[in-house]
Amino acid sequence: MNANFASVLRSSFGIVIGMFVFYLFFKTAPYLLVAGAAVFAYFKISAKIRSWKAGRQNDVVQEEKLGEEAFDKKFDFNAKKVIDVEYYDVK
Repeated sequence: MNANFASVLRSSFGIVIGMFVFYLFFKTAPYLLVAGAAVFAYFKISAKIRSWKAGRQNDVVQEEKLGEEAFDKKFDFNAKKVIDVEYYDVK
């Protein structure tokens, strides 16, 4: 009889602990999901903002470099054939 009683006591104790863990899991799962979604959204948004700022800074630097190079190349006539034309006043 003692063996059966100990077996029933252990089984019932295991079932009670299992039900308690099951209850805690479903009680805290929505909060954990909301907290996880908030952390995920924070990291995604902050990464997007950082990449957006870095892209804007790179675009500005590239535009400045292109502007300087284009200005220098635009008025560089050393390697080009230049035709000198006389302009006369129209009467």
